[in-house]
Amino acid sequence: MVHAWVLGSGSELPERRNGHVENKKNKNGNAVAGGSPSLKSRQGWKSARLLFFAGALLLLFVGFSLMRTYADGAAPAAVGEGEKTVTAVSGDTLWGIASKVKRDGLDTREAVYRIMDRNNMSSSEIDSGERLVIPANVLP
Repeated sequence: MVHAWVLGSGSELPERRNGHVENKKNKNGNAVAGGSPSLKSRQGWKSARLLFFAGALLLLFVGFSLMRTYADGAAPAAVGEGEKTVTAVSGDTLWGIASKVKRDGLDTREAVYRIMDRNNMSSSEIDSGERLVIPANVLP
């Protein structure tokens, strides 16, 4: 048996007799709509769904466009006075470079932190060919 739901039509459900749907009749004996939703009602629901999905898509688009990625990070400022530039070669680590270029008495951890801060780095991983600016407060 097939059931049809009439949403928001505002009319009464059709009467059932012997398992069959019969349309209601008015005083004059003419059939009155009530068994199926009107075209106007269907158009309204269709428009409402379309409006909802368009709003949801707009909300997603705005949300994604406001997101910011930090994947490439900001490039460090130009090399200033007293600073030095080092180019990493294959096998170099930030810790190794920091221990080579730091002044005596400066802890290697502090040197690594200062180099990472100066170069806007979020991790101590470096690639071969990457240029690092060594700040003046690390150098001897």
